[in-house]
Amino acid sequence: MVIERWHGLHFERPFTRLRESVTIIQQVLSGSPVNLHGKVFQVSEFRLAVSPPKHKIPIYLAALGPNMLRLAGEVADGALLYLQPLPTIRDAITEIRRGAEHANRPPESVDVAAFLPTFVSEKAVEAKQIVARAIAYYVGGMGSYYYRKVSESGFKAEADSIRTAWLRGDRAMATKEVSTELVDSVALAGSPEECRSRLKEFRRAGVDLPILSLSIEDKNMLQAVCDSIKIMSSE
Repeated sequence: MVIERWHGLHFERPFTRLRESVTIIQQVLSGSPVNLHGKVFQVSEFRLAVSPPKHKIPIYLAALGPNMLRLAGEVADGALLYLQPLPTIRDAITEIRRGAEHANRPPESVDVAAFLPTFVSEKAVEAKQIVARAIAYYVGGMGSYYYRKVSESGFKAEADSIRTAWLRGDRAMATKEVSTELVDSVALAGSPEECRSRLKEFRRAGVDLPILSLSIEDKNMLQAVCDSIKIMSSE
């Protein structure tokens, strides 16, 4: 949906396309001429017209399935997880490590980042509802990939209900179908104590770089978002 309808590109050979893209970007950033005659891209004698960056720019790959996770381990500096339930993070890390080992890279050289929907408030129920809307959007409205990821991670009943409601246009019901268990498994939502505790759980599971994704639904929520940042940055 996003690739074809929003970006106007054909969604084909994603694994090969991403691998070749990383190779091209790495060559460009090194300042060397780029010559790649791949299965997707044909590039000859391209190079930067300016000096390459003095410091290495890390490349992170957003990955959901095992093939992309292994690819991140093979060629990238980090893997970026999203809506990866807490109990399955170690499984994802195993795939990343396999990719690194296949490429003869030290497994610990590949960072594990996680994009975490976040809203911190003493009104814990309201905070979870706000985050539930973001989860419903991805599971119900962003094609089959997030739906499948959540389904295969132990939340099939919720994923089915969310998607059914979303596809019939009932966004409010889709949000209601996001269980508290699902919110707690993939996000940081609730009281400051809850969110700090869950952040520690993500770190213990192997997340090197937690990235807080805070939603601003209207201008009246800006202060609440700022408060969330202050609370979590003190952790």
